[in-house]
Amino acid sequence: MTSLIENEAFARVVQSIGPDIEASSATTVDLLFDEDLPVRLTLHPNGREVIVDAFVLDATGLFGGVRNAVVRLLLQLNGLALRGNPFAVGITPAGLVAVTVRAALADLEDGEVSDLIQYASSQATELREVLAALMPADAPDVTLHTI
Repeated sequence: MTSLIENEAFARVVQSIGPDIEASSATTVDLLFDEDLPVRLTLHPNGREVIVDAFVLDATGLFGGVRNAVVRLLLQLNGLALRGNPFAVGITPAGLVAVTVRAALADLEDGEVSDLIQYASSQATELREVLAALMPADAPDVTLHTI
């Protein structure tokens, strides 16, 4: 249900994802893929862009060398553009590692938001696999089920 969303273009974009999608607020929609990949769709404050955050893992339990390696990898990845689509990765103030993709709202009104969400989710899944390979066997569980 998009009744919370006041921006008509954003409401249409959200509706294009599926008729049963419920907004978390007037500017955000929280989704869950594969039972453990939270994705947040946010209307940028300028009202003309949409930001997709696919949350990779909870880094609050990472310390020392592992945390340093994760941060270094995220900084290096920020310089890349995969498959022609730029994205950013980082650690949020809450300690969550996220892949972020941004697009103009006007470009998403023909149902292309699903492609953008899929792209961010795919990058998050691939990054999750890379980061899992860096974790020692006794590392804490960093899986996310909600944001």
